[in-house]
Amino acid sequence: MSMFVKSFSKMEEIQMRKRNRLERRIQMPLSIQPLHKAILSRNFPTVDLLLSYDALTDVADNDGRTPWHVAACVGDVNILRKLLQISRGVAMVKDKHGRLPVDLANSEEIVVILQ
Repeated sequence: MSMFVKSFSKMEEIQMRKRNRLERRIQMPLSIQPLHKAILSRNFPTVDLLLSYDALTDVADNDGRTPWHVAACVGDVNILRKLLQISRGVAMVKDKHGRLPVDLANSEEIVVILQ
């Protein structure tokens, strides 16, 4: 295996560990909104229902994470696409740690969707 492949694999492993730690932290915020909870559980019918009743997509939890941050972190493409139908500007909101939803994306597909 070449040195480049080894270092790339190591970099991917480090990024995966960071995302896993973040996902564990994001699962139990102190204040959780119904939309956040539905996204965390990847419950698309509930997300769809909440959005049909005009659930706010810019409501943040205690760490400043919006539903966009949560959806990017859990990697649900369908939920992100549904959020895009509602509002695109919220995807540019930073959390309390200065991270955009795209910074928490766990796949290239999600990065593309959020840009």
